[in-house]
Amino acid sequence: MRVSASLDWRNQERQGVRTTIADSGTGMDSETLRKIYEPFFTTKNETGTGLRMLVSAQLVERLQGDLRISSTTRLGRSGTAFSLFLPLELSK
Repeated sequence: MRVSASLDWRNQERQGVRTTIADSGTGMDSETLRKIYEPFFTTKNETGTGLRMLVSAQLVERLQGDLRISSTTRLGRSGTAFSLFLPLELSK
């Protein structure tokens, strides 16, 4: 986990804070990554509601932030990283 001062990747004049959380787990395949924001999509079978990523993305959007996910299932390099940018000031 890393937290640092950052610029918005979409607008280099916009200052904020970026939090990056990464793991070295099994990663997500491309199909999972494509569906991750779909309502009720879950990889947790009976315990997941499939709403966490959708709600998270909507909250980040309301805060004018940016949430990006990268993941690989490549042998020896597998894992997932979430990068969350939140601006210091909201635009009008």
